[in-house]
Amino acid sequence: MSTWTGKSKGNLSGHKIFVWTIENFGIGSAYFLLRFVSVYFVLFSPGTTSSLYYYFRQIHRYSLIKTVYNIYNNYFIFGQTLIDRVYVLAGNKDKFTYSFEGEENLLKLIENKTGGILISTHAGNWEIAGHALKNIAKIHIVAFEGEHAAIKRYLAQVKKENDFNFIIVNEKGIDHIYKINEALENKELICIHGDRFMNGTKTAVSEFLGGNAEFPLGPFILAAHTRVPVLFVYAMKEGKYHYHLSSSKAFTCQYTHDRAMREKEALSLRDAYLVSLENIVLKYPAQWFNYYKFWITKNSQS
Repeated sequence: MSTWTGKSKGNLSGHKIFVWTIENFGIGSAYFLLRFVSVYFVLFSPGTTSSLYYYFRQIHRYSLIKTVYNIYNNYFIFGQTLIDRVYVLAGNKDKFTYSFEGEENLLKLIENKTGGILISTHAGNWEIAGHALKNIAKIHIVAFEGEHAAIKRYLAQVKKENDFNFIIVNEKGIDHIYKINEALENKELICIHGDRFMNGTKTAVSEFLGGNAEFPLGPFILAAHTRVPVLFVYAMKEGKYHYHLSSSKAFTCQYTHDRAMREKEALSLRDAYLVSLENIVLKYPAQWFNYYKFWITKNSQS
C-alpha cells in the first residue's frame, strides 16, 4: 500500500544553507555542495533509500552497483531541481534553457480558449516549467499542503516575482475545489499531478512498470466531469542548465449524465496517462521522485 505522508524531503536549515550558497557563490557551488548532501541521504535516510533500492533493483532490474549509483544520482538530481526552483524564484531568468516537444498541442489548447487540465507527475521539475510557460498562459499548480510550512515561508522570502500560482489542497477543507472550478470557468489552465494521493481520496490499483501500484482517480474524474481538454505534460532535466518539456495531444471526455459512464471515461483517461508516464520514467529513470513504498506487489520476481 502506498504510504506517502504528504511531506517532501529536506528541512528549513538545509534550504537556508543552499540559498546562502547560491547568493554568495553561485548555483554551481550549490551543486557542488549538493554532492556531499546526496551521499549523506544515501547513507542516513534508510526509509527513502530502501524505496529507491526497490525501484531500481526490482522495477528496472539494475545490477547492485548500478542501483547504488542511481540512488545517489536520484538524490543529486532531485536536489538540483530544488536548487533550480529557488534560483528561478529569486528572479534569475537567463541561466536555464528549454526545449519543448509537443508545444503545438499546448498552443492549440490556449488558442481555443477552453481552459484545460495539465496532468503531470513527481518527476523532473514542473515548477520551473511553469516559469518557462508563464508568458504563454496562466497556469495554476495544484499542490498538497504537506510541504513543511517553515520551508514555504522561507522560499516566499527569496521569491522576487509572482511567476507561480498555487492552489493548495488541504485534507480538512474543500477550498481547493472551488478554486480549481473557478480557474477552469475562467478558461485558465491547472496543472495537477496524477501519481500521488492522500488518505481518503478515491484510488484504483493499476499495473505500472510490471508491478501493481495505487493511483488517484481524482484528476481523471475531474476531467470527465468538466469535459475540458486534458494534456499530459512533463519537464525533465537534461544537462546542467537545460530542461526538456513535453506535451501530449489533448484528450477530451464526452459528456454523459450517467455516473458509471463518466467513471469509465475517467479510467480510460487514467490508463492513457499511465502509458505516457511509463515512457517518461523509462526514459528518465533517475528522475523518479516518489520516496515511499509506491508498488504494492511485483508480478514477476528476480
